[in-house]
Amino acid sequence: MRAGLSGIKSYEYREKFAHYEIWLKTPITVSEGGQEVRTDRLLGHIDVNGSHPFFWQTQTLAQKGLTSIKFTPDPFHYTMTPREMAHAKREAAGREHAELVIQTAEVQRLSAFVPAHSTYFALYFTLTALHGLHVLGGAIVIFYLWGPGATLWETDPERYINRVEVAGLFWHFVDLVWIFLFPVLYLL
Repeated sequence: MRAGLSGIKSYEYREKFAHYEIWLKTPITVSEGGQEVRTDRLLGHIDVNGSHPFFWQTQTLAQKGLTSIKFTPDPFHYTMTPREMAHAKREAAGREHAELVIQTAEVQRLSAFVPAHSTYFALYFTLTALHGLHVLGGAIVIFYLWGPGATLWETDPERYINRVEVAGLFWHFVDLVWIFLFPVLYLL
């Protein structure tokens, strides 16, 4: 089960690195659920020559020599309440989203959801990565005690039992930490 959660977390990390926020120098009009909305801030994905570039700051656009970028904004973001957004997403399921071509000269700031983006993302990546390392360390110890370390049972059963108990305490401590991390990072 933990391996599956680690797989989900790695997918989530990739999505954070692939998701961008663009602040424009002048506002543009975007269509959202049949409404025209004027905004100078867009959230979505960038496409350069059919692939996703992993660059996260405005300066990188100039360094790459890009004059324009294709940007697919997230639908239903700018004016809707969470309930309205959920309803609109159900209605629009399977439809293509409008792709915008944005001139790089019009980009005031570009940032992916990486640690440099905000304090929240710096804390998010730090806490979830540390938690993941602790899970990995606990799994290694448990598998060692289950496999090669199990020979200690035959020579010194009391010491082996003590090691199993300590490994169990560590594992459940990691579980307890997640009980606090999940609401703080995902529900607040």
